[in-house]
Amino acid sequence: MIIFAALISLGASAQKGEQNVGAHVLFGTDMSNFGIGAKYQYNVTNAIRLEGVADYYLKTDGFSMFDVNINGHYLFHFNKFTVYPLIGINYTHWNWNFDDEPGIEGGGDGSIGFNIGGGAQYNLTDRLRIGAEIKYQTISGLNTAIIGVGVTYSL
Repeated sequence: MIIFAALISLGASAQKGEQNVGAHVLFGTDMSNFGIGAKYQYNVTNAIRLEGVADYYLKTDGFSMFDVNINGHYLFHFNKFTVYPLIGINYTHWNWNFDDEPGIEGGGDGSIGFNIGGGAQYNLTDRLRIGAEIKYQTISGLNTAIIGVGVTYSL
């Protein structure tokens, strides 16, 4: 009876076809850049969610970057709390410009890489959620951990 009650408490809070939009703040550990971003999520099933993300990292020590990500989440629902592992691909473009160092030219470069990580979200209401996520981006020439917190709204 206790096991049955525990299984019922794992009720899914996300439904197939659900769509969410959100915003988040980020910290990239490799170059110590803070960033902002936006996301769109679509639940393919009650347990599988696809996500598109665009992020911009502010200039720090001459470096700035943006990335575009497509991630997949496998959702584990616990009443108002959801946790998920994630895997995905990204395109990252970084720029450098050292205005205070004459003779060193600026530039930019981009690369395709992979994401792996996980996250958690808490349902404040039926439509509003807060969450945190950590992922590791493997990118040719620049591998970094990204830590983010944000909010999503169910459409």
